[in-house]
This record gives sequence, C-alpha cells and structure tokens, in this order.
Amino acid sequence: MQQERDDIPNMATTAAVQGGLFGEDYEVAADESFGSGWRARAQALHKLSEERGGLVPQSALADVLGMTRQRVSQLVQSGQFEVVKVEDVPFITGRSLDAWEQDQDKNPKGGWRSRRGGVWAKTIVSFKVGSAIADVLVPDGA
Repeated sequence: MQQERDDIPNMATTAAVQGGLFGEDYEVAADESFGSGWRARAQALHKLSEERGGLVPQSALADVLGMTRQRVSQLVQSGQFEVVKVEDVPFITGRSLDAWEQDQDKNPKGGWRSRRGGVWAKTIVSFKVGSAIADVLVPDGA
C-alpha cells in the first residue's frame, strides 16, 4: 500500500497554487489523449500549445534554462510551473515559464540566464524536444 507524504503537495493543492498564478482558466489537465493518427495528434498538440502560450517538454527544460533537473522538479512540485501531460509526455506551459521569468527578473540574485548554454546545450535541447514530440505523435500503444 502506498503511503502519502505530507510534504508532497497533492493535485488539489497544486491546482490551487497554479490557479492563483495562472488565472481562473487553469485546471489540472488530465493526461491528454488525442485519438488515432499522427495528424490529429499533431493538430491537437499545436492547438494546446497556442492555448497555453507554448509548450516545452519537461525533459528539455533543465537544458533550456541552464539549471538542474532536480531544480526543475522542485519548481514543478511547488506549482511554479504548469504541467500538461500529452500522451504521457509532460510539457511545461509557456505562460508559466513567462510568469516564472518575470518573477526571477525581480530578484537580482539569480544567475540562471548566464548559465544558458552554447551549441552543445542547443543540440541536447533539440534532441529532447524532438523526442518528446515524437512520443506524442507516435505513442507506445500506437
């Protein structure tokens, strides 16, 4: 039997925090499934991206922002990043990234911008973004 931990927020708590950050239109998105056919999934992913101000695969976010995966996970768990799962692939919304960046700009101690990488980091991000999109377009069960 799985034991719940008090220090890890549940979905309702996360929804409440994110609702305050991203407006009343925010809801905890269940895992989105777009049916059969890669074209339908691609169109649905594009629409969802437009609705949420863009999408970045969570797997690529550490490299995009120049921080550790652990820090990204902490920001997700604390509700600072809005997560939408599509075909079991977690994406961070652009609107939550914008809100986080604006908050970071108010705090001059941060150094996350200076850690954003060069060609190698861009290559890694390109691979991870492409892989996440491929996982949506051609899910395991398809």
